[in-house]
Amino acid sequence: MTAPTLLDYQFWFGEATEPGKLFGIDTEIDVVSAEGIEEIKIRSGTRTLPRDDGSVPGLHLVASKDVIFDLDILGDTEYYSFLDALVPKKDQEGEFHWKFPGQTQKFMRGRVFARSDKRTGFTNSKIPMTLVFEIADPRIYGLINESETINIFSPQAEGIDFEIDFEVDFTLVGGGGFDVVHTNEGNADAYPLVRFFGPGSGTCTAVKLINRTTGVDLELNTAILTGQILTCDMDARKRGSGTRIIDLSGASRYGDWVLPRDTFYFQPGDNVIRLEITGTSIDVVAVTNWRATSY
Repeated sequence: MTAPTLLDYQFWFGEATEPGKLFGIDTEIDVVSAEGIEEIKIRSGTRTLPRDDGSVPGLHLVASKDVIFDLDILGDTEYYSFLDALVPKKDQEGEFHWKFPGQTQKFMRGRVFARSDKRTGFTNSKIPMTLVFEIADPRIYGLINESETINIFSPQAEGIDFEIDFEVDFTLVGGGGFDVVHTNEGNADAYPLVRFFGPGSGTCTAVKLINRTTGVDLELNTAILTGQILTCDMDARKRGSGTRIIDLSGASRYGDWVLPRDTFYFQPGDNVIRLEITGTSIDVVAVTNWRATSY
């Protein structure tokens, strides 16, 4: 699925197994009106545990939403092409992209929920249609896939050198890694794809990625061998996409995720990230991928 670069007031929807469809300005599918694209609505629920005063506060969550288009499609050929490209699906998500003046291109994940064929009031050979996308995940994503590489943290990178002579000399583990700053330029939490690459030498029996800004850790008690990649898909866990969340070279390692299993995320702004491992290797690395995430 590769979305085109959009012009102002252009829209595109595509799925992994489909070529996608462009509509809006400079196409044969005019947008008469669009509703709900950047709409945000808060719904309330309840927490499972009461506060110290005994009350159960409402838990404020961002609700799913519908994006509704009224379209005028020029001619039968384009009309039937549009029908073939945008079919309502009950369980297959795609990406809905849009571009407004003064903004970068953005996208949300959703599905074609409904479409209506009015077949009345034709004007200038145009066929009216109402198209509805259901956006279960209301977060808005930037187009750029950000990435950072993190080396094993070395205590040589921080601390204070006290001028004290000890009877025993201490040797610090090598690796040369520092804390790495990850910046989420949106206003909502971003849930990254994290990959731990196995050692070139030495051993690695556990890994721990620490967000020192939020206090949330991603810790796994699983051995990673040379040539293996341990993949942790935090976005899949947050969205409940049904794909494998913890994967080691094609096998699930969800049970090796250390409790409590808080979904690892980058809050808006800067996040200070550190990698620690258990083992003798000094060349294990973690690679993170995420997109600026907003509401």
